[in-house]
Amino acid sequence: MEKDDLKWLAYYFGPDCGLLREATFWHAFVSQKIEMIEAIGHVIRYGGDQGIFASRAEGKTTYTTRTLLKHVLQGDIDFSVLLSATALAAGRTLKEITGIMRDNVLLRADYPEVCTPVIELEGKPQRAPSMTASGFRHDDRRKKFDHVSIEFTWSGEQLVFPRVPGSPSAGAVYATRGLDSEVRGLKELGIRPKVVVIDDPDTTDTIGNPKIARKVEDNIDMAIAGLGGQQKDVSRVMLCTLPHIARPFPAMM
Repeated sequence: MEKDDLKWLAYYFGPDCGLLREATFWHAFVSQKIEMIEAIGHVIRYGGDQGIFASRAEGKTTYTTRTLLKHVLQGDIDFSVLLSATALAAGRTLKEITGIMRDNVLLRADYPEVCTPVIELEGKPQRAPSMTASGFRHDDRRKKFDHVSIEFTWSGEQLVFPRVPGSPSAGAVYATRGLDSEVRGLKELGIRPKVVVIDDPDTTDTIGNPKIARKVEDNIDMAIAGLGGQQKDVSRVMLCTLPHIARPFPAMM
């Protein structure tokens, strides 16, 4: 199913995944959701920039972060960054990813190279740097390995996936930052971001203050656009919420 984003998401986040109903896709994807998922997948695979505009509560962030997770797990992305309006909002996304890897029974069955080490942390991320693993590689004709260090990071502002031998996602980085923090020069062990998701950059401050809005736009156009380095452009997906125009109450007669 890794060849088809829609099938993968419908299966691994469907009603049988073990997550709460609010965290599952319990209904078929409508055309708008299909277009959204396909647009995200296209940028991940082929690069470029993509803006996605939808009303609030349409699931933009949910569909994007899970599509991004899919491509990290299957080895398409070695460094991705999710930029939220604030660092607090960004931190909530990492907490959600941790819960998914721990509680999703379908992912646990098919991606044990990531889920099992996360479960074995037992809520203590300080164990991650010293963890070892034994098993069989995904490649090299299932070659066996014993007590190999799989040093990883599962806390703070970014997740570094377990370095299990043969794992497609070994050492991959899933980072989060707030647009209110510094992002220039973001890299890990010499690797620079390949895909950046800018999640709903507008706040009440940017909507009501053109000067603040301009600073955010400059950050997206210059600092974030330069995260890929001099040799390769970073791919960007920006999620935007369409403004809601409230109807005035009718005049009382």
